[in-house]
Amino acid sequence: MIRLVWPEELWRLAGAEAYRLPAGRLGELAGHLRRAGLRPLAAALLAPRAHLELNGAPLPAEPELAVPDGAELALVVPPLRPEDHVPPERCRELVEEGARLVDVRERDEFAWGHIPGAENRPLSAFPDVFSDLLAAPAPGEDGSPEPVFVCRSGHRTLCALTLYRLFGREDGKHLLGGVQAWQQIYPIEGQPVA
Repeated sequence: MIRLVWPEELWRLAGAEAYRLPAGRLGELAGHLRRAGLRPLAAALLAPRAHLELNGAPLPAEPELAVPDGAELALVVPPLRPEDHVPPERCRELVEEGARLVDVRERDEFAWGHIPGAENRPLSAFPDVFSDLLAAPAPGEDGSPEPVFVCRSGHRTLCALTLYRLFGREDGKHLLGGVQAWQQIYPIEGQPVA
């Protein structure tokens, strides 16, 4: 068995700080995660900019790379910058400037109540429902808008932004406090979010 360790930004999505998995190739480990319903984390493990460490030493994210029994494999992510965390007032300014609101909650949560103009892209379906965002030119190039990730309270957006960055993006923000913070100042469509 190996121990697979996640960065704090992904604990909520993973449900734990670490997982125990059978030793094997990196692609096989990603397969175990997909079968366990952790598709976003499986994608993160093989992401183009995934920073992996095997027993503390840097390791390339290559699907055929073998991880030996008893090893600790860690996914390391660069820290988010202070300007990546935006309060509702700044989020509204960004939207007025053309930013794209991306709500990462599940479809039923989104239907209950959401920020006007937000598009629903459930984090559980990452990277599939994010493919156009990941492939879009950087903001400012070809008029592409910067995404601002939104969820109920701000935790899932940290996961979304971290995953987004692992796929080579430098842009993107997340709404501090999520829809709960937004609705304290601005209206939402649907029911208030508890």
